[in-house]
Amino acid sequence: MAGVYRKDRDYAHALEAYQNALTAGKGLEDINDAQLQFNIADVNDLLNSREKAVEEYLKLVYLYPKETGWVVKAYLAAARIFEDDEKWSEARTTYEKVVRLGTDELKFAQERIDWINEHILKKNE
Repeated sequence: MAGVYRKDRDYAHALEAYQNALTAGKGLEDINDAQLQFNIADVNDLLNSREKAVEEYLKLVYLYPKETGWVVKAYLAAARIFEDDEKWSEARTTYEKVVRLGTDELKFAQERIDWINEHILKKNE
């Protein structure tokens, strides 16, 4: 149901449906809790509730640390929001966490760290 609401850009109902699915337990769908948590964060981002979105992305990291793929996606999404909000130090710290995980996204995260260090933080010194 949440997917239908989301497709129709009815984000408030999509968010409610994702939250209900997360608290309802396992159903017939092949969607795990980490994915539901990511979708909750993502819909908050779509609703332009950026602080809440970051909170929900980082909640995923702590609640589902073994779901490495979703953890990396959550870190990258949070880092993007930090960059958009010009919270450069937070963005860099978040990208550093991706680098430490050693996944395929490591190179992208390192490039973002290097860019922030070179273009933003160096100018502010």
